[in-house]
Amino acid sequence: MKETSWSDIGAQFLRLRKLAAKTQAEVASIVGFDASKVSRIEDGKVTLNDEEVRSLLGALGTTEARRYHEYLQLSWDFVVRPAFDHPDLHVLSTTERTLQRITAFTNANASPALLAQARMHIIALNRAAAFLADRDHALAFLGPIGVGKTTGLCTLCGISMDGKDDPIDRILLEYGGGGTTICEVIITTGQGYQVGIEPYNDEEVIHFVNEFCAGFQEEQNTTENERGVAKEIDRALRNMTGLKIDRTRGPDGKRQNKDRAAELAKTLSPEALRSEVFTLLRTWERTTTTITHDPATDSDGKSWLRQTFAAINKGQRPDVGLPRRITVTVPFSLLPAATSNITVVDTKGIDGSPLRPDLTACIENPRMITVLCSTFNDAPGPIFEQLLKQVIDTGATDTVFPRIAVLALARSGEAKKMRDDGEFVQTEEDGYDLKIEQAQAELRRWGGNGIPVRVYNANIDNPAPILEFLNGKIMSMRAEHAARINHISVEIDRLITDHESVLLAAAQRDVFRRLAIFMQQHQQLPERTSPVHQRLDRALREQHQRSVWATTNRSGSWPNLDVYYYLGVGNAIDAKRRADPAIAGLRELINNMLGDPTLAPAHGFLRELANNMSTWRDEFIEAVTRIGQTTFRPALKGADQLWNQCAELYGCGSGYRDDVANLVTAWFNDAAQAELHQLVEQHVNQAWSTAIMQRLQALCQPPAAEAATRPTS
Repeated sequence: MKETSWSDIGAQFLRLRKLAAKTQAEVASIVGFDASKVSRIEDGKVTLNDEEVRSLLGALGTTEARRYHEYLQLSWDFVVRPAFDHPDLHVLSTTERTLQRITAFTNANASPALLAQARMHIIALNRAAAFLADRDHALAFLGPIGVGKTTGLCTLCGISMDGKDDPIDRILLEYGGGGTTICEVIITTGQGYQVGIEPYNDEEVIHFVNEFCAGFQEEQNTTENERGVAKEIDRALRNMTGLKIDRTRGPDGKRQNKDRAAELAKTLSPEALRSEVFTLLRTWERTTTTITHDPATDSDGKSWLRQTFAAINKGQRPDVGLPRRITVTVPFSLLPAATSNITVVDTKGIDGSPLRPDLTACIENPRMITVLCSTFNDAPGPIFEQLLKQVIDTGATDTVFPRIAVLALARSGEAKKMRDDGEFVQTEEDGYDLKIEQAQAELRRWGGNGIPVRVYNANIDNPAPILEFLNGKIMSMRAEHAARINHISVEIDRLITDHESVLLAAAQRDVFRRLAIFMQQHQQLPERTSPVHQRLDRALREQHQRSVWATTNRSGSWPNLDVYYYLGVGNAIDAKRRADPAIAGLRELINNMLGDPTLAPAHGFLRELANNMSTWRDEFIEAVTRIGQTTFRPALKGADQLWNQCAELYGCGSGYRDDVANLVTAWFNDAAQAELHQLVEQHVNQAWSTAIMQRLQALCQPPAAEAATRPTS
């Protein structure tokens, strides 16, 4: 007799037995087991056959036990078996049964057109099922430095101490007036309190040391030629090396500062200073990457986390390197109402342009809700206009905007200072509503129609409504994929039922004929509308000169101004402009055919084609983005002469950013790079063919009936 092999059957039976309010002895007497065997079953120490499982679950006599037995009988050949408590178990089982049906159908029907249509459905089903099977989602909080982002997310998600009156004083992650958190922080749920550190490597630390030391060079006299590093990096390096600023008060009571680093710089050459600072860091001793709270020696895990995180963030632990990313684990849910596993990402505060690879990765992550944090008065935050317009320029609004929300972080008293028709509002609630209306109007002006706005005051507001709203965004994402599965399943059933229909074959022939004409006209994209480096040129001229200097020191790879990121974005925007007419034409062609009643038998296919077009277009944009990022990278990374020239210009007078932009643009326009430009164009057209044309071609194979009656030559 077949034995079951489900690893969780013991734990599930224990849960179901308790829900049925039956003892082990009662169950044992019904099925004829010893009570000790029931105990071993629940401990997972006994392997059962199908009949024993049926008897045990039947002895409980509950609907839930019956459902679990039915779950165990399902075969899972295509979808990874989900847990019994998975919230989308029913939809995933629908996917599995549908995939079984369509696979059996295609094995018996080898028509190229049918196989291509079935493959389109199968890929879409698997994509939607993979999304639903994974219960992990994330909330990413983005915002300028000093906006209160860390404070807001900590009070919302319960990352705070117990017992203190002031909610802000209770938060566990270090906060301040801006530029406090040194790097991206990821908060996740686990078994206990833990802090993980991903440090910068030695090469990256050397860059920071060089820039830190450059801040003490004599020619650095003005803000215009400001060197050095961001204040959170400066603070950490000083703590790690002992080169702090000693602050005292003189006999007259006035504050006096003695900068140990500046004093050291007076005694050493620039080369010797850099060497000495790097030596003082003692990076060879900073090897700890995981720190775990021990409840046996310290019962207060939250206090431990607060102290440990602050020490790491400020560079005060001698065993921890300069952190690039910190992961905090806490033993509680970050979004209590969620049926998903939620991770919270506190991104590094925006200091300058929001067009950064890490922030773009957040808004493009299909499993992540991105919360754009602004002050109450500035909502929706003018800094985000660039970010949203870039989404519009790459054509990703349909997929990205539903995952974005704006959170205006209010301070006490701000809402009641709002004026409605010249008069102060009467209540905080009225002020909130008015601010939301204004912010949404501004978002519409930017093209961000439909992006919701919420207001939250970390001092006084109940976080529950915001948490419910964020959970609703996650549930909406999941519901969209569930609906997609149900829709595809219906279309697959129709395909199986109608595949031999004469009317379907006739409609398909007409559809394929029209699509073939479209493909003949759009095999290649039109010529480029702008050079691949146009966006990069603009960024070099507009961003802060210290960011420009930092990226030249790193051969173009600096998070606040990443040269290769801008090449990818520039290539994607140009490719999108060139592809737009063809994609719009294809959508219009599909809509016209959907309006043709003579093609009604093929309307289901056309609707699925329209749905898949969005995915294909997104895959095309992703591909050309990677092409822009990677094609020039080897040559540009190795262009030492270019980067050295750019770096040496810093501090030589005004116009530094324009000088660098001119040098970089000249490098791209040089005849030596002509082959790389041609390679980009070749790869872009190949991506167009792979993502769109080849898929259409596969779908437009002639139906079996037509192929059978076509005369042979």
